[in-house]
Amino acid sequence: MILVKLGVLRLVRYESWICSLGYDREYLVQARQHELLRELHRRGAAIGAFAIPLTYDLAALILNSVRTKDYVKVVEDLSSISPVPLKAMIGRGDTYPKALSNAMELEAFTYPELEEPTAAVHVDLNGYYDLLEREGAYRAYEVVTSLAEKLRRLAFNLGGLATYMGGDNVLAFLPIEAVDSFVARALAEDDVKVGVGVAPTPRRAVALSTEALAAIRRRDVKRRSLKLVLGVAQRDG
Repeated sequence: MILVKLGVLRLVRYESWICSLGYDREYLVQARQHELLRELHRRGAAIGAFAIPLTYDLAALILNSVRTKDYVKVVEDLSSISPVPLKAMIGRGDTYPKALSNAMELEAFTYPELEEPTAAVHVDLNGYYDLLEREGAYRAYEVVTSLAEKLRRLAFNLGGLATYMGGDNVLAFLPIEAVDSFVARALAEDDVKVGVGVAPTPRRAVALSTEALAAIRRRDVKRRSLKLVLGVAQRDG
């Protein structure tokens, strides 16, 4: 059963472009990469999608319930500002890793639109700022990056895709049937809060997951989760 639709964007001739900038180039490379990623986030959100950076020359766009022609327009817009050509692909599968692995050239994609909801899981580390003040920047960095990697592996093993969002936040997209297992493991292994959003489009699912986290914070209760499905709250745990 097809549950996931992903766009995959790759910068072509990336290494040649980098080498053309000379040796004093790393700050330029970083600035341009972040500029492209910023535009991918903005333009992806405008069509209801959500961007996931993989490597700086490779990114995914969650496209469940998003029209392929809208993705094509995003690709065209990004191509106009990219320093190198973009290779645009699209993939489908019953899990996020399979959809990535199955990605094909956009021109060859002839499948019908996928009207499947998206489940987004937003994980927030409790006590991050206290840790930062108490033990310093390196310890906080170490704890957060370790958590992000652990959750990335957990999401992958459950058929999902996770990314570090900055600060003390990790975002994962999962098949709906895998959400409860992911949440249970995350809560059992680390001192975190978990907001879950399930909605027709990726952007809306992420917004609901953030709204769920905000509701948990307002109640000032640790180690619990909240799921919002199409704007209807359901408590988990």
